[in-house]
Amino acid sequence: KPIYMLGHSMGGLIAAMYGVTYPDKLDGQILSGAATGPYYLNFGAEDAFYSQFGGNALFMLPNSLTSTVCRYPAVQNYYYVDPLRLTEFSAQLYWQTFAGGSKYLTDQIEDGQYTYPTLIIHGGDDRIVNKAFSESLYSNISSGDKTLEIYQGLFHESLNERNEKAIVMSDIIDWLDARNQSVTGTLTVSAGMPDLTEATLQLKKDNVIVRTPIHPLADGTYSISGITVGTGYTVTASLEGYYDFTTAAFEITQGTSVSGKDIQIARKEPIITTQNSTTITKGDSGASVVIDLTSGEDHPAQIINLGHTFADDATVTNPANWTVSTGTTGLTLESIIRNTDTQVTLSFTGDANNARSFSIQAEAGAISGAYAFDSNVLTFSVVEDDLIIDATGAKEIYYAKNIEVDGPMKAVVVIVHGLAEHLGRYNETTEALNAAGYGVYRLDNKGHGETGIANGDSGNVEAFAEYYEDIDIIVEMAKADNPGKPVYMLGHSMGGLLTAAYGVTYTDKLAGQIISGGATGPYYMAFGLDDEAFYTAVGGAGALVQNSLTSTVCRYPAIQAYYYVDPLRLTSYTRKLQWETFGAGSKYLEDQITDGNYTYPVFIFHGGDDRIVTKAFSQNLYSNISSVDKTLEIYQGLYHESLNERNEKTVVINDIVNWLNARVD
Repeated sequence: KPIYMLGHSMGGLIAAMYGVTYPDKLDGQILSGAATGPYYLNFGAEDAFYSQFGGNALFMLPNSLTSTVCRYPAVQNYYYVDPLRLTEFSAQLYWQTFAGGSKYLTDQIEDGQYTYPTLIIHGGDDRIVNKAFSESLYSNISSGDKTLEIYQGLFHESLNERNEKAIVMSDIIDWLDARNQSVTGTLTVSAGMPDLTEATLQLKKDNVIVRTPIHPLADGTYSISGITVGTGYTVTASLEGYYDFTTAAFEITQGTSVSGKDIQIARKEPIITTQNSTTITKGDSGASVVIDLTSGEDHPAQIINLGHTFADDATVTNPANWTVSTGTTGLTLESIIRNTDTQVTLSFTGDANNARSFSIQAEAGAISGAYAFDSNVLTFSVVEDDLIIDATGAKEIYYAKNIEVDGPMKAVVVIVHGLAEHLGRYNETTEALNAAGYGVYRLDNKGHGETGIANGDSGNVEAFAEYYEDIDIIVEMAKADNPGKPVYMLGHSMGGLLTAAYGVTYTDKLAGQIISGGATGPYYMAFGLDDEAFYTAVGGAGALVQNSLTSTVCRYPAIQAYYYVDPLRLTSYTRKLQWETFGAGSKYLEDQITDGNYTYPVFIFHGGDDRIVTKAFSQNLYSNISSVDKTLEIYQGLYHESLNERNEKTVVINDIVNWLNARVD
């Protein structure tokens, strides 16, 4: 609990002396009619003062205060007969308190030692302690949060005036209440229109409940008040039919309320996934896609068991209960077969003769269960793909291209994926860029996806330079295929690091770069620059690091669940890949940026609530690069994969397209 101190008159002097002596033990002070003036100027030296009384420090001085304490006769009379009132006090008490004490306080205040939030109150007609003392105190203390209130007409004991004491006490309580900090924000939902007043918001500190749960207003706004200073605070939102959501931990500082703690909770919905590749080679005849309906039981870390099944045979095999968009791919849905309660197969006829995307979604009618809404959308991509020799000449890299765009091609974008993922996770982004007139080239980085499978080294890379040297092969391919067209690069997470590294290495091959949630920070500080020492400490270069990323990739449960079962996702990777990428790689990038070698036009964006790569890395990258044309966008509330957030991804891709259009047109 926060602790405050209220001192009156001489008690105000003592409270202020406590404040300059113990500057970090309280949450604030209230000083009433405080005797904080420079009494030492009148008292002189201690021995000289006692000489007035024959040198007797214990000489007793009479207490002459009665009618001047306040204007209320009842208080005056009771003060006179109060059995615990001092009727006299020693010369030593008098000098030590008002001479020694006031000098100590004055010196400490001049040294800037008084910093507490403070409410100073004084009677405007105080006849015992001059109100000028409080006015001077207010002016001289170093507090950033200070308030002065002079109550006109009141005597010394403002808290004892017959009628006005209620006003004074109310002002004190209001001041205290204002310093019990609050957290405010807005609760929204990913889908549906529930009664938000039925939701609960629970404040915790270090995972311990510290406030009674509250309910937001109908518009989702909420305020949790009465919060004390501290770290490790979180707010958890709960609503029937939606997944609980907990904010990242935050800090409460004295006198500062935390605003903008907006929360979006995801609706419990059917989730479909597939173990099939989400890329189909252009020219292939027909296709079959096996769709699994997850109930959560296979990956409880992501979603709870919703118990969904597909509807009966007649219902689930009816194409009217599915939304299947094959676009211009040349494929046509032929049949749907119900394999099990939680699995179906969709078969397509025709030739995949156009390198664009198609999508599959199970509508609510195809599903049985408590939360039988439309499922998520799975996006597949028909691609021109192949394996080509890598930069070392000893291995291969897998690439895919989609250059059949809407309208005339404006430019080409090379997409570089992140750690443990693969190019197929960018099908939706690729389609959006194609629709906007941009051709797309992608590759699976060394040790990842089909590249890792082809080389038999999934989860490993021999040297950081191989990444950007392989990327350059794809850039050269894009330039050769599309002469005269500008080439841009989009890299996410580790792919953002690789994109930036490419940018400082090949400074004149691109028209610009886009970096999403870039892992561009100084990881080498944690890993060290001696690879052998690092490997010794972690069990060897071949020791494996488990991929623990699932629920933190983005807030959309469907993406979380599909990430978990994605057959091309790395479930582990070697310590060598870790050091080469984040140890050697981050040091290389930092040195090159320090030398002024990053000059590309660049759009840097980051999820404001990214729990994998701190947004500070993107903010620092923006500040440190030498680019003249640079843009930074922090998307508040989003996690690591801004391009996969359920509702906001459209905003993000539109921003990318607008940034590209502004530089291509």
